Amino acid sequence: MSFSTQRVLPGIVIGSLFKRRFSVGQFMVFLIALVAAGVFYIWSCSQFIELGYAISSYESQLLDLQREENCLRLEVATLKNPAHLERVATTRLNLHYPEPRQVIIVR
Repeated sequence: MSFSTQRVLPGIVIGSLFKRRFSVGQFMVFLIALVAAGVFYIWSCSQFIELGYAISSYESQLLDLQREENCLRLEVATLKNPAHLERVATTRLNLHYPEPRQVIIVR
């Protein structure tokens, strides 16, 4: 297959603009590489979005767990309070201080 060359203007040859620079095999390799790069780009973008949603979910769980921790710390502090312990012992457990005659000193 030969290309005809015609001079339209001085220095410009029309046939030279349409000559093949790459073979079909090279073009296919380039096309496959381009498609692979596009697929990789789309996959990486979707992974980025998915990780963003996961991070958001974990941050929400973290806030919930921090709130629960604060509530539990407050409950522990309340349960360790001596006044609370005494109140529970006298009301729920029906305990009272011993009378002097009930105290036995062990030596």
